[in-house]
Amino acid sequence: MKIILSVTLLCVSGTVLAIDTAHRLTQEQWSVPRNPESVVAMPALSRAMQDFQATANARLRIHHPGGDRGNLWAAELRAWLITLGVPSTDLEMSAGSANMNVIELEVVSGGNKTPPVMTILPEERVE
Repeated sequence: MKIILSVTLLCVSGTVLAIDTAHRLTQEQWSVPRNPESVVAMPALSRAMQDFQATANARLRIHHPGGDRGNLWAAELRAWLITLGVPSTDLEMSAGSANMNVIELEVVSGGNKTPPVMTILPEERVE
């Protein structure tokens, strides 16, 4: 009986831990005027980027609300992340978040990263 209770508590604790690892960006937090400094200073983005950089083979999954409003918000966030240096191949978009006022950023490790669709090489100089 003690073993079953321990395993159950361990599973429940693991589930809670997994849920708590998502970084939540609310519509209210996003509604401020945006510039590179204000975006970097957003607590959810700051924590997600710290986790992203500290995790080997990390990808950032963006769980966003569906519909036009949610898609537009997620696309703007994705553009900001790319502008700030996150490779687009490390970003995954996931529509259908239950809360229309929250985007959840989840750092996912393991697996293979998606290779870039196109690699742009610098032009060779001929002297």
